[in-house]
Formats: sequence, structure tokens, C-alpha cells
Amino acid sequence: MYHRTAIVYDFDGTLARGNIQEHSFLPAIGIEDAATFWRNVDEFSKAKNCDRTITYLWLMLREAKRQGISITEQTLAQYGAQTPLFPGVRTWFERINEYAKARNLILEHYVISSGNQEIIAGCPIYPELKQVFASKYLYDSAGEALWPGTAINYTTKTQYLFRINKGVLNNWEDQRVNRWIPMEERPIPFTLYRLISEDRVNFVAPADYQEGSQLEIIIKGIIGRFARDAGYRKLNINDEDI
Repeated sequence: MYHRTAIVYDFDGTLARGNIQEHSFLPAIGIEDAATFWRNVDEFSKAKNCDRTITYLWLMLREAKRQGISITEQTLAQYGAQTPLFPGVRTWFERINEYAKARNLILEHYVISSGNQEIIAGCPIYPELKQVFASKYLYDSAGEALWPGTAINYTTKTQYLFRINKGVLNNWEDQRVNRWIPMEERPIPFTLYRLISEDRVNFVAPADYQEGSQLEIIIKGIIGRFARDAGYRKLNINDEDI
């Protein structure tokens, strides 16, 4: 019997270097100095007392229109294809999935990010992801971006953990995500309550996803413990559970 489990990632600075917009999209709309752009985002959101994520989405849209550049889901995805991923990321999912499957676990991968979902969708690893919760635009009937449609900031990221936990894989459905569901009935059970409430971490490792890396050893150890908790027992002494 296979049991479902999941890894939830941030994107910027976790799977890819820097902020995803900086590599090709910001230069394409005439913003060469990313640090100045983010500083302007901070200053504007503070002066107007508004959400920083909505602010950056709006400022990018405004600048693109000034430059006469069309923003569509397709063009944003093209910028995503140029995103520099950390070492080993492209082969990470196949390797770690095989490790989990050998221990009777079906491993799913999710992203929760303040970055642009449309740009992430253009990255080569996008098909490996079960679901991406990220900020995105609303589009008109011609497919042109109109306005921020979803803005995920550092605080609202927590609700998406519970969406994954309860199997509510959309942005709009509030009643189901707020409804109590017994732990044993949740599609992806987790034991993150102390992590969420205390804002702490258990492990720190470099963003190196290559085979044999410190990160891989840590994740395999966690997967091994999940598997044992779900009833898996090693069949021979060569199993690599940590």
C-alpha cells in the first residue's frame, strides 16, 4: 500500500537563484537595476500602506505598458524558460521520487511563492510540480494582463500549506479550507504545527540538489522516517534509510 506525502518548496532562492523576475523579465521592460526596483516597491507600499506583493505586480505591469510591451501568460512563460536553477534541480524530482516510491510513498511536489506563477510555469521543472500557488495576473478577453489577480505574501503562505494538507488546490475556495477535517482524513497529513506557530526550522543546507549533497541526505532521512511511521520496514540491510 502506498501512502501520499509531499515536499513544499518556495521558489525564489530555493529552487532558482534570486528573484524569478530579475533574470529576463525586468530587463525586458527596461528595468536594469533590480535592487532599485525592489527599493521602489518597498517605498511605495510603505507610503501608501498597501501590500508589497500587489505593489510589485502593479509596478511591473505599469512599466511594461509604458514600454509598449504586452504581458500575456505566454510571454511570461517564455521568460521563465530562462530561469537559472540551482545545481541538480532538473534531476532532483526523478531521483527523490524513486527513493520515496521504493519505500511505499507517493511523493508530490508543491510550490508556494510570492513570485509570478506565469513565469514559474515556463520553467523546465514545472511539469514535475503537482501544484504551484503563486502570485498572478488577471487577463482580459484578448489575453492581456489587467491587474493582480492573486497576491501571495509571506503571511498568506501559511494558508496554502493548509490547502495542500486538506486537498483544496485552488485560490478561491475558502469554506473547505477553513472547515475542520479530521487528521486521518486529510490527503496530505503533516506535523508542521510547531514549525508554523514558532517560525523555526529543523535543518539548514545549501541549495545544492545534486546526488549525494547534504540536502539530499537530509531529505532522504526525513522520507525514511515518514515511511517507517507509515509502516514501511527495510527488506534488506542495503536500504539507505537514515
